[in-house]
Order: sequence, then structure tokens, then C-alpha cells
Amino acid sequence: MFKTLLAPFRKFFHGLFAGQYKLERYSLGLAGAIIVAGSIGGAVEIAPLFTIDETVE
Repeated sequence: MFKTLLAPFRKFFHGLFAGQYKLERYSLGLAGAIIVAGSIGGAVEIAPLFTIDETVE
């Protein structure tokens, strides 16, 4: 039932996530992308703490 409901959207989502599908085929590429995304997220959260004079310890 869901396949027939979502069939018109398949081409749209396949084009939208084509890069992700290619990346998921290669485990080292996926692991690298996870590390890069985690590093960027961590830097965004930690960097402001170095600029604040009074941080909560």
C-alpha cells in the first residue's frame, strides 16, 4: 500500500539523495563523512566557550 502511495515521490527523493546513496555504498566514505560532521558539530559547540570570560565549570 505504501509503495503505491509513495511511487510518485520516488524519482524526486532519488535525485535529492543520490549523493547519500553513493556514499552509503562505501563504508570508509560513510565513516569519514560521520567523522567530519561530528568534528564540525563539536567545534561549533565548543568554540564559543573559549570566547566567554566566565564559563560554568
